[in-house]
Amino acid sequence: MRKSQQPFTHSFIVVTYNQAAFVKAALDSILNEDVLPDEMIIGDDASTDGTQGILDEYQKKFPEIIKLVLQEKNCGIFENLNTLTSLPQGDFVHFLAGDDIYAPGYIDNVNRFVLGNGIDPRSESFVLIPHVYIDLPDGRRKIHKCTESQVRQGTPLSLGLREKITYRYTGISRAAFVNWPLYPTDSEEIGVYADRLQWIHFLQYVARLIPAPFPGNIYRAGVGISARTNARTQQISYLNSLNAIKELAKHGSITLSPADSTFLNFEIAFRKAILDPGVRQYMELAVRSAELLFASPGDIPTMSMMFAKQLIRTPFYYMLRNVVSNATRALRS
Repeated sequence: MRKSQQPFTHSFIVVTYNQAAFVKAALDSILNEDVLPDEMIIGDDASTDGTQGILDEYQKKFPEIIKLVLQEKNCGIFENLNTLTSLPQGDFVHFLAGDDIYAPGYIDNVNRFVLGNGIDPRSESFVLIPHVYIDLPDGRRKIHKCTESQVRQGTPLSLGLREKITYRYTGISRAAFVNWPLYPTDSEEIGVYADRLQWIHFLQYVARLIPAPFPGNIYRAGVGISARTNARTQQISYLNSLNAIKELAKHGSITLSPADSTFLNFEIAFRKAILDPGVRQYMELAVRSAELLFASPGDIPTMSMMFAKQLIRTPFYYMLRNVVSNATRALRS
């Protein structure tokens, strides 16, 4: 289908860095379709493995679609993204990493779904949540499907804060994307989870999350930067992102509900106890858990699941026992 025949225009932002082994599959998943995007903005972060040569070939093949942005020096994924996000003009904006792919028929599925539901990406602020496929290194595939009951549990921001929606930056309406914030200047210091800070910041401008009944992004687990980052470094980055969210809320850049603030304080204490288990951290966690029990009982299942995931590690058994004991005493007093 020619671009002019589409009911909506589509922009893809693709970021690459030394992904010569994967980037062809990534681009082909979009460009080998019957329905083509209106533009594909590719930002390469000074690759040295032949990725740029592959991108040049595709740009020559699709000159009307591909806009190639080659960084002069390696600046990191977040700065690379910041140079790209002001460029797309489509009714929908979709992101893709150079080592992931989109499911077949994705653009056509978006068009049909949006038309069938009478949604206008130009005037309505929303994000589509299609199925997310996660291909594991052992060959297994996990499938995450978002449902209407999930998105009705809270605002987009509150759902994102609690990670109740699995999402891969797809199907962002033009009316929402105009509020897309830049990744913070200290993203490299925050670490791999700096994108979580930016995502929470963005979600406060999104009116609706809309489950879409078709596959979207296919994520290759064990391939990207997260796979090369050890567990403790990831935990530190996650905690950094939570503290940064709290700072943005403190200065008014993010508006959190009382329940969101209480949950954020609990999760900060929880992550600190993971990183540095000890009496002081456990007592702080006990206090924050009790606050959550009183102020936001709807978060009890989420809190329970967070604890349950850590029970396989001995220190966390004692953490949970201490938290439950202290919370019980607080409830009785």
